[in-house]
Amino acid sequence: MVYRVVSTIMIRPGSVRLWAAASISIFVMALTCQVLIPPVIGLADNGDFFRITAPLGLEPLAPPESRFFDHIVTEYVITGNPIGRQVFYSGELFAHCAVKLSQLRMPAGRFDIRWLGFTYAVVLCGLFSLFIHFLSRWGNVSRGIASVVVIWIFTDAMYSAYLNSFYTDVAGWLSFLTVVLALVFLLTGRSVAGGLVMFTTAGLVLATSKPQNAVVVIPISGFLTYIVLTGSCGRMQRVVGCIVAICVATVGLVYAVTVTRIYGQPALISVVMARIAKQSPQPLNDVRFFGLDGDDLKYAGMHAFMPNGPGSNPGFVSRFSKTTAATLALYYVEHPALAAGFIMEDLRVSGPRNRTLFGNFEKRDGVLPRAQSAEFVGWSRLRAMLFQIWPSHVFVLYAAALAAPIAVCVRSRRTAARRPFALLIALLGLVGLIQLCLASLFDATETERHLFMFHANTDVLIVAALIGALEGWPTDKLGTK
Repeated sequence: MVYRVVSTIMIRPGSVRLWAAASISIFVMALTCQVLIPPVIGLADNGDFFRITAPLGLEPLAPPESRFFDHIVTEYVITGNPIGRQVFYSGELFAHCAVKLSQLRMPAGRFDIRWLGFTYAVVLCGLFSLFIHFLSRWGNVSRGIASVVVIWIFTDAMYSAYLNSFYTDVAGWLSFLTVVLALVFLLTGRSVAGGLVMFTTAGLVLATSKPQNAVVVIPISGFLTYIVLTGSCGRMQRVVGCIVAICVATVGLVYAVTVTRIYGQPALISVVMARIAKQSPQPLNDVRFFGLDGDDLKYAGMHAFMPNGPGSNPGFVSRFSKTTAATLALYYVEHPALAAGFIMEDLRVSGPRNRTLFGNFEKRDGVLPRAQSAEFVGWSRLRAMLFQIWPSHVFVLYAAALAAPIAVCVRSRRTAARRPFALLIALLGLVGLIQLCLASLFDATETERHLFMFHANTDVLIVAALIGALEGWPTDKLGTK
């Protein structure tokens, strides 16, 4: 796989070699300017950083009042006293690598978050290089447009700010991009073995990044099974592919159930009391559905973490203890209008906030609290504007994605080889809708940040649609039955 990428730059004709080198250089420079060169941008801690920093024994060099929401903290102390954890997050792997790299240059016991940003950026640049390799056989115009659009989208501050942070979403985002690229390489038949290795590694990282991402690996693994069983893979490759799909899906399912049991109750309490009890036309009947009584309606409109809120009442927590995510899902099935209203409200209110409203800069940069970068924001501003003007545009996009296989199948036989790619687009549509529902219906706090993976999936879907419009999916090595 690495040889193929290098050959794109070194062996291809001059124009392709120049385009590949220029595209990768621009991508690297855009990330470097934001992530590594002061004043760097990042994303301030909302209190979730401990999930990664605590097991590694990292402590921010800032007073408690300066650590959260308003400004980023770049300097950390390596205490040498890691705190035990109940749940493993795959983001720890990247953070651990960053800590080891920092020890090559940093004073003993110190860590700069830019080393984590560098680690994430290296992975992202590697994925972009693989994408460049995928485009290398295209015509000059199509190749140029696709590379420019991808650079514009994925170097936006909406994404680059996350690189200098300990949010678990970053590992999920990068692994999701890797999984999609692995599926593309498997579909084109360019590197079946390499694609399976990429999928296995990234799939496990995605499945253990956070429970919301663990859910989506199940349909993704099902699609891998379809590829290896219907493609021109050898017998051993089919067996390995099916085993990989089963293992990744199993890990995702177990991880989602386990983490939800440990950490899921506050989120469920927030949904029921802050949203359902507040907005339902029959709040008394609804709280009883979740094992509560009329006295608990005094918490309507409050989330679990509020002072004197429902989460601080042992009696409330005890009555609510039998409520699970399945209970909430059943409620939405019985009240589809209310669920649809929640989703539309979040698209209208939280959709335009695709850049989470936390600070991007350090306090010593002399900026106001929660100040955000005004550079490399063209794409995120365009997407925010679309949500402000027409929030429902995403439903049109996703409906088109889900209809892609039908559109291909009803056309001539010459398009039959493109059906797997149409199914890939439909898969992205399904995954995006799952992410939207999980962020909107199963959590009621910081929805704009929880929509991050939905926005990322939407951008990948837009790129896939662009590829189909510009060049059509390659069919020279598809090898499907």
